[in-house]
Amino acid sequence: MEKFEKASILHSSDPQIYCFWGIALYEWWITENDNDLLTAAFKKLQTAYQLDPTNEYILHNLEIARSKLVTLSPPSS
Repeated sequence: MEKFEKASILHSSDPQIYCFWGIALYEWWITENDNDLLTAAFKKLQTAYQLDPTNEYILHNLEIARSKLVTLSPPSS
């Protein structure tokens, strides 16, 4: 993850860095089952989407992460 952090500093406006960072965090979440990783993945993918809202690959991955987050969220009262 350190490499993604360094790349995001050097190329802060590149949506692909945030997209791949989000995907890496998502894959890590799958193996570790740590919900903080899923939240972090969603945030990185959200940043990627904000930088390039027309990129369907980013949107697709953002929606996958969002759908997993929704299933983890407790039902509203």
